[in-house]
Amino acid sequence: VLFAAAPAEAQAPRQGLPGRTLLDRFGLERCWSNQATIDVRSDVVRHLVADEDVVVVQSRGGLVTVFDAQSGVKLWDGQLARDNQYSYPAVTNADAMFVVIGTTLYARDKYDGDELWSMRLPGVPSTSPTADNN
Repeated sequence: VLFAAAPAEAQAPRQGLPGRTLLDRFGLERCWSNQATIDVRSDVVRHLVADEDVVVVQSRGGLVTVFDAQSGVKLWDGQLARDNQYSYPAVTNADAMFVVIGTTLYARDKYDGDELWSMRLPGVPSTSPTADNN
């Protein structure tokens, strides 16, 4: 699995994704590419998480984009936090995605983004939650 992020235009000239020749040199191939919902002028990717089914991209600006891991199709995106509100990397189980933003734990359907529930925590946790299928 290769994940690439293009630098902001002000930082460096745009190079694009690596071509087939370069990938072949390292025994790699590009299965798909897509773009997360992000304001490239002022936002950056904060967390990138992948499981067997989805790839989750979380931005510093609070945007979350979820892709199908096999096809690269964008499943859903949405604003889950205010700009620069602290968050931990999302965790997933068979059906849900869990993410802590500030002092709130959110559970979302990982395939369509519907909110399953949310819970206010007594304080800021020290790490991401863990999840199983029970």
